[in-house]
Amino acid sequence: MFLGEHFLLNMYRTLEDKLLLLDSALDIGDGNVILTKDIYYLLSKDITNQEVLYKKLEQFNVHHAQNLYSVEDKMEVEENMSFIEFQVKNRSNYNSVIDQLIDLSKTEWQKGNGDEITSQLRRQFKLDDIQYDWIIMSVLCKLKYWDKLLTTFTKTVWVIKKRALKSTMKPPLFIVGVGRHNPPKHVMEQFLLCMGDASKSLYLAEKLKMHSYIINYYIEQKDKTSLLKYTEKIEPGDEAMVAIHSALNN
Repeated sequence: MFLGEHFLLNMYRTLEDKLLLLDSALDIGDGNVILTKDIYYLLSKDITNQEVLYKKLEQFNVHHAQNLYSVEDKMEVEENMSFIEFQVKNRSNYNSVIDQLIDLSKTEWQKGNGDEITSQLRRQFKLDDIQYDWIIMSVLCKLKYWDKLLTTFTKTVWVIKKRALKSTMKPPLFIVGVGRHNPPKHVMEQFLLCMGDASKSLYLAEKLKMHSYIINYYIEQKDKTSLLKYTEKIEPGDEAMVAIHSALNN
C-alpha cells in the first residue's frame, strides 16, 4: 500500500519506474513501501540495475530509517539490505537465501572454486546448521559428487579408529536423505559405518536394502547363524544370496 492505495510492483519494470517509486516513498518517508519484502524482490530480480537501486535504499537507511521503524523492522531491513548487497557483489537474483545457497553450491563446485562463498553466505546470514547440511548434502548428491560428499560429511576419530558423521544432523536422517538419491553402494556403506551402534546400522541397512553391508558385517563377525537366517529376507536369485552361500561354505 502506498499513500493509502494498493499498488502492483510488477507495473514498475524500467529503471526509471523503479527509481520513481523509491524516490516517492523516500520523499514522504513511507516505511510501509520501503519495508515491504516486495520491494526487495523487485530489486533482486533486476541484476542490471541492482546496484543503483541498492544505493538508493542504502542512502535512505542511513538518513531516515531510525525515525521510521521499530527494532524488529530495522532488523528485517538490515537483513534484506545485507542479502541484496551480497547479490550485488555476486551478480545473482534469487528470492531467498536458501535459493541463493543452492545455486552457489552448484556453480562454485562445478567451477572447482571450493566452499568459500557458500561458507560466507552461511556465516553472514546465520543459517541453521541442520538446514545448511541438508542443502549441501542434497546438492552434492544431485551433482553426483560422491567423493566430495564423503570428505565433507565424514571424519576419522583416531582414538577409536573409526569413521564418524561430520554433521549436526542425526546419522539415520542423514543416511536416509542420501539414500533417496540412489548413490553407489560403497558410499552408503561408508555412511552406515558412521552409525557407531552396530544394531542400529544393521536395522537401517535392512530398511535401505543394503544387503552387502549386512552380509559383510556377519562375515566379519563369523556369525553363520545370522547369515543363514538373513537368507529369508533376500529374494531368490539375488546376488546377495550368492555371497551368503559362498560365506557359509567356507
